[in-house]
Formats: sequence, structure tokens, C-alpha cells
Amino acid sequence: MIENDGYGPAVNMTISSAQPEIIENESGLAIDFNLVGSNLQGQPAQLGVTNINFGTIPPLQTRIGQWYLTSSLLGKFVSYEAEVVHANSFGNLELSLIQGVELHELTHSIKVYGALDDGIGDFLVNDIFDPTDLPDIIYLSQGNVTMEVVLAEEGSFSSPVLPPSFTNTLTVTASEVGWNYVKLEDPGNGLFDLFSVTRSDGQVIPLNNAWLTFVTLPVSQQPNYENKFHFVDTFSSIAPVSYTVVWVPKNFDVPNVVSIDGAPEQVSATQVTNLTVVFDKTIDPSSFTHQDLTLTLQGGPNLMDPSVAITQIDAFTFAVDLSSLTVGEWPLHLHGPGCWCAGCLWYQWTGRPTSLMDAVR
Repeated sequence: MIENDGYGPAVNMTISSAQPEIIENESGLAIDFNLVGSNLQGQPAQLGVTNINFGTIPPLQTRIGQWYLTSSLLGKFVSYEAEVVHANSFGNLELSLIQGVELHELTHSIKVYGALDDGIGDFLVNDIFDPTDLPDIIYLSQGNVTMEVVLAEEGSFSSPVLPPSFTNTLTVTASEVGWNYVKLEDPGNGLFDLFSVTRSDGQVIPLNNAWLTFVTLPVSQQPNYENKFHFVDTFSSIAPVSYTVVWVPKNFDVPNVVSIDGAPEQVSATQVTNLTVVFDKTIDPSSFTHQDLTLTLQGGPNLMDPSVAITQIDAFTFAVDLSSLTVGEWPLHLHGPGCWCAGCLWYQWTGRPTSLMDAVR
């Protein structure tokens, strides 16, 4: 975040270097950093890590650059140094009139929605030292604007993440009016990703404001591998507030259908009574219900209902009894070989399908 506090434009503002540098590696292991993305003012941009041009920053305005790095080893950034230059009124490069450089421990890039939303990410940070590294302030992307964050009084989930709905309820009680943060055990235990979070009043919470972690890095301690759910939101009172949270299974854990046996290869007048469905992974039998199936007649509505019987044969295989739904008379005679109507005679003679009108005629 570069703030121009002056009354003149900072022309061609450039950060000459921003490369990470390893200053301590106790284990002596090889480490790789990979730049996986970057943006400028909330828009994707190839910023690179050296000679980063922020363009011209108008008077009393701010410019935001973000980088997304992956590292092959766990660690922390403990300091940041950069040389910032800009062009003076004569077009010559000179050191910028920097009043100060501050490093803030970023907890997460979030989004302050509502009237203050400018489409650019905001920053939830830990400025006040505490043993558990709790965030305590939000720096807005507009610059020179901050909001206090406090630890919520309590929070809980109504249940673990379970199929078939993959939905549960989060309840948070704020300790103060304003922005509150809560950290809870991940109810999906690392097996699910967040899909949506909706407050009871209908407000959709940006997913930047809810996130999951698999490891905690305490100060001067070894990493603690634990699945945690993090959430931050603004509260108008200290009364409990509920949120509907929808989850999706992670790709590596989603079963695929290997085969479905018992259905005709082509449209047929023969009643389909039983199917055998085989999955490539073991699944919870309670997660495979009639709601996962669709049955239609000639493109009509879904006929599936709870009368369908699904029985587990083994860990991968299920029998589906459709006989209660596939009984009945067809509204029209099904034509084909052996039928002596004009349309079917045409089919038998040429071997080509005919239209429904020809068949009926």
C-alpha cells in the first residue's frame, strides 16, 4: 500500500525490488518461492517482483499491489525493505520522499462490503503483539482509514459437514458492536471447501471474510497442524447472529460413477425396473438417496420420489429399484419392426428412422 500524502502527483512510482530473501533456515533445507499471481488496484496484473511500476499516484490517494506466493517450506516474513523511486517534475528519477515504511503482519486479505466497498481488497492484520497472533485492525484500501477488530464472544457450528446437503449453521455472538473475528474448529475437518456464507438477514458474506487453514505458526514455536475455520464480520449488536454455510467436497474426495447397469442402450418400451450403480470410491450409504437421481418421461418433469428403493450391495455398489415409478401405459403405441403402419414399413424398408407424424399415420 503506497500512500501519497502530498499535494502533488507521484509520477511513475516504482518499487525497485521486493524479492523475498531467506535470512534464517535452521534445517538447511532447500526452499522455493513461486509467484502464483498479482494484482494492482484489485485487477490482475503481471507485477513481477522487481522494478514494480505503480504508475502515477495522484495527490492524497493510495495504490494497492498484491502478490500471491507459495513456498515449499513453512516460514514467516519478518521484515520488508524496498527502494522506492519516482520521476520528478523534470522527468528525472529520484528517491521518493518517503516519510516511513511500516510492516504489518497480514492475517488475511478480506473485503469490507457495503458503502466502503471499492472493489479492492482490504487487509486484516495483527498490529498488537499477542501470543495467539489474533488480528486486531483492518486497513482499508482507500488508505489512511482503519477499523478496529475484536475477538468475538463466542461462535459455534450446528453440526459437522454432512451429505447430502453439505450445509450447516454458524452462530456468532459479538463481544462489541463493529468488526468481530472468530476462530473455530473446521467442521469439515479439512475435507471440504467453503461455497457460500449467508447471514440470516440475507446478506451474502464475501468468501474473503471466511477461510480455512491447516497449520498454525505460533511465535517461536514449532508449527501446529490443525484444521481451523476463520471468520470476520461486522455486527450491529451483541445479540447472536446466525449464518447459513454451504460447503463442497474437495475434488480429491469426490466419488465418480464407474457404471450404471440395467438401463437400455436405446429408448425402449420395456419397463426399467432395477439399476446397478458402481462408484470408484467407498461412500456413506446415507449420502446416496433419490435426491441424487433424475427420472423423466419423454423430456417431462423429474418423476423421482422417495418410493425408489436404494440398497447397498457392497462398499462400491448399490441396487436401485425403480419399479414403483416405471409402471403404467404409454399414451401412444411404440412403433418399430413388426408394426405394419406406414411409418414403420418405411423404417423396415430403408433402415432409417422416421418422424413421429409418419409413425402415427
